[in-house]
Amino acid sequence: MPAINSPRDYFLNTQIVVHAGGLSERWFPITQGKFPKPLTEIGKKLRPMIHWTVLPYILAGAKKFYLTLWHQPEAIVDHFKEISKQTGIEFVPLIEPENKRMGRAGVIKHYMDQGVVSSKQPILSINSDDIVKVNPIELAKFQFGGLDKGFFATVMGSSMEVSQYGRIKYNPKTNVVNSFIEKPEFRLTDSELVNTGIFYFDTEVVKHFLDIKESEFPVDIERSKFLQEHAVPVMRALDLVTLGKTWFVLNTPDQFKKLRDLDYEKFFEITNIERYLGPYSSKFNSHYK
Repeated sequence: MPAINSPRDYFLNTQIVVHAGGLSERWFPITQGKFPKPLTEIGKKLRPMIHWTVLPYILAGAKKFYLTLWHQPEAIVDHFKEISKQTGIEFVPLIEPENKRMGRAGVIKHYMDQGVVSSKQPILSINSDDIVKVNPIELAKFQFGGLDKGFFATVMGSSMEVSQYGRIKYNPKTNVVNSFIEKPEFRLTDSELVNTGIFYFDTEVVKHFLDIKESEFPVDIERSKFLQEHAVPVMRALDLVTLGKTWFVLNTPDQFKKLRDLDYEKFFEITNIERYLGPYSSKFNSHYK
């Protein structure tokens, strides 16, 4: 294991887990069941949404991603094999059995048991249907800076007045997290942030994925005993993005209609995505109207 002397070193030693294994029933009007949601093409320059999800981490130097998969995993695996050939970036599939849902925390535990995911490296957990303009090194700097203070986990949040998404209750002066509350629409207080679902776990927390029992599957992250017992007590929240400005969520057909034609190269302030993810020709466009 390389020496970790800076936030950049810490980030480059981090395992990035992209959760792309949902059934996405609300997304069916777009895909018609013909391809998995993460391959839905969006943008002025059409690319699968998951390309825009992983882009900021590639821009920061990431060369390896773990993809949790369930619905139509073969299409995503085959797609990223081609991307790997073009770019040298490695995409490791973590496939849940068709007949046994594991959940986002459960699938990490399962592949730790198999030796595919390491319990001795940090994990950055992100969702494939969130497009976030974030500087991962800035996120790693916050995480890395908390280690010697006894904070081994970070959740990225967003401040806004009203939200339909889960919230993080925290102390704005210390950033220390108190709890998580899921849904429905609510008005945030000064001590709450919208939960982006982006979690950074140091090895002191990562090792506790191994404590999850298969009898508990499926195990999500926010609702898990793992999070409440091992992460929240040592977690801080970082208000780093703004929903609708630097963070876009693609959960429903209405959100897709609003976000499908955006110029994501301009959003990420780049001029040539092919430089980072290779050339791409449209394959999965649903022509949804």
